[in-house]
Amino acid sequence: MKKTLTVACLTAALAATLAAPAAAAVKLSIRLNGGAAWLLDGAGDLERFRKGENALADDWAGDDFRTASFSWKKLSTIPELSGELIIHLGPRLGIGIGVGYLEARAKADYATAYSQSWSLAWGNFLETEDYAIKRDLRASAIPVTLSLHYATPLSSRLNLTAQAGIGYYFGRLKHVCDVTDAYFYGYESEDFFDQKAYYDETARTADEATCNTLGFQGGLGLEMLLGRSLSLGFELYGRFVNFSGFKGDSAYEATSRERFWHETLGWWFDETSTTASGETGDLYYWDWHSDYYGRDYAALGVRATAPAGAGILSVRRAEVNLNRIGLLVTLRFRFDL
Repeated sequence: MKKTLTVACLTAALAATLAAPAAAAVKLSIRLNGGAAWLLDGAGDLERFRKGENALADDWAGDDFRTASFSWKKLSTIPELSGELIIHLGPRLGIGIGVGYLEARAKADYATAYSQSWSLAWGNFLETEDYAIKRDLRASAIPVTLSLHYATPLSSRLNLTAQAGIGYYFGRLKHVCDVTDAYFYGYESEDFFDQKAYYDETARTADEATCNTLGFQGGLGLEMLLGRSLSLGFELYGRFVNFSGFKGDSAYEATSRERFWHETLGWWFDETSTTASGETGDLYYWDWHSDYYGRDYAALGVRATAPAGAGILSVRRAEVNLNRIGLLVTLRFRFDL
């Protein structure tokens, strides 16, 4: 149905152009647009996921012998570039066919550090752990648009412009998560043998999913005529598109090293292992319950089947929107065929 509607609109636009008298010159213009917009709600489930991770970091910081830091800003602005070929049906009306690119990107960096030491009559103990997460999350789209343009003169060199239409959006979501964990436990004693244990791990999860859908756009602006064929404009515009039903792939790889040292044996155990796996499926959003903290936290990822099991709640397919309002700077070149 979506594809049928798009094809019908394109057919109507071409039919209107062909209906013009054969002897008349076809008036065209190319409009180049660039600007930035404010996302209305942080891209939907991406913002809910960020809030859930922030809540988890706050709870980490509340633990005894532990500190935590969290740096992940809300997705708020998004740049945009696009271009249109406009077929003029008259001095005020035109139909534009365009293509563009937009991307919302967020980087997260948060960590928790644990350190506890205690002394007993027979020795001293030390336990530490440094756990860190880095995320790189990108939501991008390539819109192919069909718009109706209208312009009315305010003076000899200034036009009031308006445009509205539909677009077919080719959406993509990329999410890379890197985790590092360094654990140490040590025991020193004058009466017993000293011992040390180390565990280090690095892991990466990379999800990539795509989703295509219809969206809508519109704008109102002013256009200054710089010459017969050139104009500069400023436009307040809005884009409204909701993605649901992402499908893609998830890849996981990890390397860990475990070591034990004993005063009489030295490094008696040192083993490194690697793990790799992957799956193809849908992009899901869900909550998971922590018995330790007694709270629910958000999760997001590509899974072959819907997440299930103890502590898994509110599972559904993820929804990402790029609804936004912003300002475009436009440059238009007019010519005849």
